[in-house]
Amino acid sequence: MSGATAGQAAALARQPRPAGPVSAVTASSAGVQLAFDLVGQRQLDITAIHQATGIYTAAREVGVLLDKLGWPAEGTRLLDPGAGDGAFLVAALSRLNLPADEPDEAARRVRGYEFYDGAAGDARWSVRRHLTGRGWSHAAAVHASRLIVEERDYLLDPVPAGEHDVIAANPPYWRLARLPPGYRLDYELAVPADARADLLYARTSAAQRRSSGRAAGSD
Repeated sequence: MSGATAGQAAALARQPRPAGPVSAVTASSAGVQLAFDLVGQRQLDITAIHQATGIYTAAREVGVLLDKLGWPAEGTRLLDPGAGDGAFLVAALSRLNLPADEPDEAARRVRGYEFYDGAAGDARWSVRRHLTGRGWSHAAAVHASRLIVEERDYLLDPVPAGEHDVIAANPPYWRLARLPPGYRLDYELAVPADARADLLYARTSAAQRRSSGRAAGSD
């Protein structure tokens, strides 16, 4: 991850300043070390959130939800904002008549975001296995899996509005107050006030989709 988020910047501002003069080299080294520390803490926070919320939807329920959304008859571009192990992505891809070895087209139709690197890796593996099982070359399937599964935080990373008309997800069911402090501050700045005590992704995903779009999440 690059740079400090608002929560991390606030933490930096609270750091005590040295009383005497500090050389540019010392200050630069200290800044680099603090940046590494913040990145390391953020990864620990992400792991903690994933361990508490990483409960995946059964394949049957994924199919039922896609049926309710009318995918793909009533949609052209599907997004899973919390992709987890890739179950929704694979199920959505399996319903499409995709040309073989066309990674850009597959990623245009189906996309998933996942902020935990371990789960993102699992999702890419699942997508890759699905596509090779359909006769895709290994190289094309690998490329498609990297395009389809993006390692990013749906709320904290910039996401273009209106690109997807179907949102399908099993969002993390966790109260904002239980988030690690640094993440909690960042989410409080990103999430609308009336949604802060509720689901982390549901309200924002609804706001991001096109007005004509459809969204649903598993219970």
